Amino acid sequence: MKKYTHLLLTFMLLFSFGFASNKDAENQSLVRNEMKFYSDHIIDTTEVINDRIRIIGGDLFVYGETNNTIMVLGGDVTIGATAIINSEIVVMGGTVQIHEGAVVTGKIKEANLNEGLVYREIFTDSAQTKKHTIFELKNKSEWLRKGWIHPNYNFFVYNRNEGARLTFFNHDYDHGDRSPFRLSISTAYRTAPNDFSGRISFEKSFFKNRFFILYASAFKEAVSDDEYRLKEAENTLTSFFARQDFYDRWDEQGWELGFALDLNRLKVKVFTSDAQQDSIPVDYSMWSLSEKNRTLRSNPHVQYQSTVGSYKGTLAFQSEKYHPLKTGYSLLLQGEAYQKTDDGDNVYWLNKNGINTSDLRKRLLIMTRLHWEFSPGLVLRNQMLLGLSNGRLHPFRKFGIGGIGSVSAYPYKTQIGDHMIQSNVEFIMTPNFTDGDLFFKLFYDTGIAFDSDAFFIQSDDLNKRSSSFISSVGFGIGTESDDGIGIGFNVAKPLDGSDYLETTVRFNFNF
Repeated sequence: MKKYTHLLLTFMLLFSFGFASNKDAENQSLVRNEMKFYSDHIIDTTEVINDRIRIIGGDLFVYGETNNTIMVLGGDVTIGATAIINSEIVVMGGTVQIHEGAVVTGKIKEANLNEGLVYREIFTDSAQTKKHTIFELKNKSEWLRKGWIHPNYNFFVYNRNEGARLTFFNHDYDHGDRSPFRLSISTAYRTAPNDFSGRISFEKSFFKNRFFILYASAFKEAVSDDEYRLKEAENTLTSFFARQDFYDRWDEQGWELGFALDLNRLKVKVFTSDAQQDSIPVDYSMWSLSEKNRTLRSNPHVQYQSTVGSYKGTLAFQSEKYHPLKTGYSLLLQGEAYQKTDDGDNVYWLNKNGINTSDLRKRLLIMTRLHWEFSPGLVLRNQMLLGLSNGRLHPFRKFGIGGIGSVSAYPYKTQIGDHMIQSNVEFIMTPNFTDGDLFFKLFYDTGIAFDSDAFFIQSDDLNKRSSSFISSVGFGIGTESDDGIGIGFNVAKPLDGSDYLETTVRFNFNF
């Protein structure tokens, strides 16, 4: 019986071979060549094979790209992590091994006689895997779906400036992510100013995996330079429960035009914008669950309600499978150049009315994060922030040091200047190490903000200001969640000789 089963299987597979060949002849009439091998064969990473491949009595190792049918009789197929398979693979009397990272857009037929009678057909999601390019990107990066071009607005945001911001409409139109064009619309209502805000963006992506994007946006929204301190969702919780808001904001209304490169783990975005800037008043009647009598901070004042033109650029990089509790690193650069204020007519335009580029106010923020899991469950994390400018920033655009997300146990933005240096270090013992349900951590924060006319920080100037650094230490515990730390409790003490202790509840990592 086994003999007849093998014969039947052989007949079925030979029929599949013939059917695939006929299908190739119909659909790829221009490709007539076929390569036959009677021993092991390797397709190198630099090779692109457009011919049919037939191997008898040998194994095939694929590390490059194939665009036609592969048929192997009496051998195994190994598809390496760098391989791109845009065709059907039929294997008789052997197995197929696919390494993680390989791109397979076709169907795999495998008949393995060594394990008895095993016949497999594997289908892949061609809609996702076909988006590779000369950069050898495996698929379209998820970063673009999470607000790289069009911000990913939270449905509910609560703070001292906007009150409750409800994003009641937030949708993308792109034919189910199959079209190179995308229209994104977000509309929100803000209770404190009693108005509407939102953004509309139109994108056009290019090339196989859409790694190059041109876009245009029109917007009216609140803007802040303090996103790095803590996530907006966590800031909403602190506002709602404890009447505390850790963002400074101003309103902008205008348009922007630019391009972006999505190179998987590396992102680049460059754009120009023209926006009217205005102050946002503080809603002193802001409701909270507790601390109802806490005094709210004032908001930075935009002295002149003006239309500001600027050039902006962002570069972001993350190591593969980046996670706060695993070994990895990330880099963020945000640069901007905008014109200085013309106090005479309250209106100033970029490179108009004789304004020279030497008069531009330049602002650069550099942020690096390095995580090192030096032993299972033991993680050392470090964050470095460097703020640079040419010493002519508008007052509401200056850098601030102190407070949550900066240097703990100090007042919020206790130091403000055209330059900033900040470092945060923490040592985390995860539940994998403690064999429990809690995280334990020790942390150290330090930083300084100051004014200087030089764009780059001078070492001599820094030595003179060394005594102005503020620092703090602390410890914390936290519960585990799917993303790492859930609810955390921190205690911090400033290293200025005082006996002051600060206790904070966090709903995320310290950074």
